[in-house]
Amino acid sequence: MTRPENEGFPEPELTAPARLVEDLRRLHDRTIPVPAATDAAVLGPARRVLGRRRTVHRVRWVAAAAAAMLLLALSLPAVLRRAERRPAPDRIAFRGDLDASGRIDILDAFVLARGLRAGAAAEEHWDVTGDGRVDAEDVHWIARRAVRLDQ
Repeated sequence: MTRPENEGFPEPELTAPARLVEDLRRLHDRTIPVPAATDAAVLGPARRVLGRRRTVHRVRWVAAAAAAMLLLALSLPAVLRRAERRPAPDRIAFRGDLDASGRIDILDAFVLARGLRAGAAAEEHWDVTGDGRVDAEDVHWIARRAVRLDQ
């Protein structure tokens, strides 16, 4: 490949002396036999050490996953209590803020989805799309708004 500063000049031919090429070729043609006992003596301990590392890695990942699940299990009731709190419509600051937290977040979509699934009577401020119906489209609108980057 030609560099811009070498544009217009021919590429130089790269050649090596024939003897050097032959010596390099012979260097890679040789195979050195290794006795099976020596091979086993070297590979055996290496496999045991590598096997232990994998096990330790798995234990760490399992412990991290268990800790994350425990943290989630402990915090979920508080999140659900906050999400199920139904504010009066006059406390809602703006369209889509169903839990009156002062911002639109994924919990607002969760509140609406849970209310729809439970068959709760639709409240007027739940219709965030303005189409006269409270349905999954309103949940999607709130969820999209909650994860927007330009907030």
